[in-house]
Formats: sequence, structure tokens, C-alpha cells
Amino acid sequence: MTENTSNELTLADILMALLGDPETYGMVASWAGDGANEAISGATLAARLDDAELEGFAAKAGLSPQAAADQLASAVPQLVDITTRAGTATAADPAIAEFNSAISNRDADMAVEMVEFTKNNILTQASQAMLAQATQLKPGVLLLLR
Repeated sequence: MTENTSNELTLADILMALLGDPETYGMVASWAGDGANEAISGATLAARLDDAELEGFAAKAGLSPQAAADQLASAVPQLVDITTRAGTATAADPAIAEFNSAISNRDADMAVEMVEFTKNNILTQASQAMLAQATQLKPGVLLLLR
């Protein structure tokens, strides 16, 4: 699921995998904000990570992949919370800066999609109104032609 080609599991890989899933996006966003951190289970984390990267990380840590995922699920929210201040990344951590950038990009993408949706909705409503008016005009035109 991640784009890391070296099979090394990084914080950026974990965050990007979680941000790419609507079910875990809110959890990750809570870790960078001021409020309480939403918990994530090891199983949820493992399901969103590349198996080879997780297995490689687990082997280096001397853990099973599930135990490694459980440990990461406990540590990652705390790490993100500690290294961010009021939702803003510290300059010392490029992985957290990339994470915040991804959140901003996703929010911008969502805004663009909402504008497009609203435009299409307005066009649909205008088309329906024109069709209704045209339907009402048809009997009037026929009366004039008689």
C-alpha cells in the first residue's frame, strides 16, 4: 500500500497508508491536533501497511508481525502527538512535515471536489427547471397554433 521501494518501514509510510484510507484518516488527524488522540489497533494498522515492510520491521525488532503492529499502533499516535504542536509540524521532523502536507493536500483536493459537485448540482437543477418550463410551454404553443 505504501510507495517505499526499499522495504524499510518509515513513519512517513505509516502515516501515508493511514491517510489514504477514509476509515483511518480521522484517527491520524486527531494525533496532530490539540484534542484527544483516537486509538488505533495493531490489526487496523497492519491491514493498511505493506506486508513485506511490516515483516522486515518485525524481524529487525525480533517480534512477530502482529506484535510489531501492536507496538507501532501504540507508539505512532504518541510520536505524532509529541512532535506536533497544535497541529503544526516541527521543523526538525520531515516525516511529520510530510504528514501535515498530506493533510493539507487532501483538504484542498476535497475542496476542489466539493466545488465541482456544487457546480454540477446547480447545472442539474437549472436543466430540470428549463425542462419543466419547456413542458409547460408546449400546451400554450399548441393553443396558439389552433
